[in-house]
Amino acid sequence: MKNAKVILVEGNAIFQNVLKSFIENETCCEIIAVTQNSESCLQMKNIDEANIVFLDIDFDLEACKAFESALDLLTKYPHLKLIAISSYNTKLLKELLLDVGFKGFVLKSSFYKDIVPVLEHVLYKDTVIQILKA
Repeated sequence: MKNAKVILVEGNAIFQNVLKSFIENETCCEIIAVTQNSESCLQMKNIDEANIVFLDIDFDLEACKAFESALDLLTKYPHLKLIAISSYNTKLLKELLLDVGFKGFVLKSSFYKDIVPVLEHVLYKDTVIQILKA
């Protein structure tokens, strides 16, 4: 896997630390920034250095902000590849992710098993991962 610079957006501080450690130790990705919400991601000074943004998506009041931020990210930084991380695996969520422009999706419950194949697909194939189309 080629080196990729990653921004991690995860609202749960404990899971954020676990994800950061796993990504840094088990992939060839470098975490260049970590934040707890999508709005602060837009304010980062080094965002233009990133290749990938992992964005926590849950169905709560913050979900609308996350989708808005994702649209803003892709408008301002079209080179970014967004990968959603969520506890939810619904058809509606996948349709919304596709509509917004996400390239990948990883369930929190299977993150350790799925993250490497999802990263490889998003980095090398530059297409939407099949799980989003299912």
